[in-house]
Amino acid sequence: MDEGKEPAITLSRVGETDSGRAVFEVPAPDPLPPSQLPPSQRLLQNHYVRMAIAAAVILCLPIAAEIAFLNFRGAAKIIISYVMLFGAVFGFAIVFARPLIMEKLELLEQLADVLRDESSLQLQAVSHRLNDVNERMFHKKETTEEILPDFLKTLGPVAMMLLKRERNIIQWSLTGAKFVKSALDLWKAQTKK
Repeated sequence: MDEGKEPAITLSRVGETDSGRAVFEVPAPDPLPPSQLPPSQRLLQNHYVRMAIAAAVILCLPIAAEIAFLNFRGAAKIIISYVMLFGAVFGFAIVFARPLIMEKLELLEQLADVLRDESSLQLQAVSHRLNDVNERMFHKKETTEEILPDFLKTLGPVAMMLLKRERNIIQWSLTGAKFVKSALDLWKAQTKK
């Protein structure tokens, strides 16, 4: 596992509280990879793999025999019967595993509800933060106490240009425009009082 990444946490449903909220717990860790299993379990897994390979070979023998004798219609019948057999086994497996599947789906639904609620709360918080930033950046300041610091900030560069005896007309016009704008804002705030 990478050291920079945190492992994903999966939750399993334990029960409900008195208020109807679901209670979750962290399940036991995942099973070990095959290379780290004890020898007896590795032998058992190898046995299952060998049995699956043997079953596949046994099932393929009638098809191979039919094809060898150029009876393609018989091979097709066998293949169709295998498909139907596997479909029936798959259907029975789903029917018998239905309670387990439904439990997992209920757990996922409740987890999705919790995550939806958390994400809506986070989206509301982000929306409020964006509104605050928008208010601070783009809305006019109303009182003299809010405008005075901006006026003093624009007064500093004008004073420095006077002391340095700046001769660049573009520099004077840009700095002067900012100074005049802040002075007009301050004057408007004074006259509103």
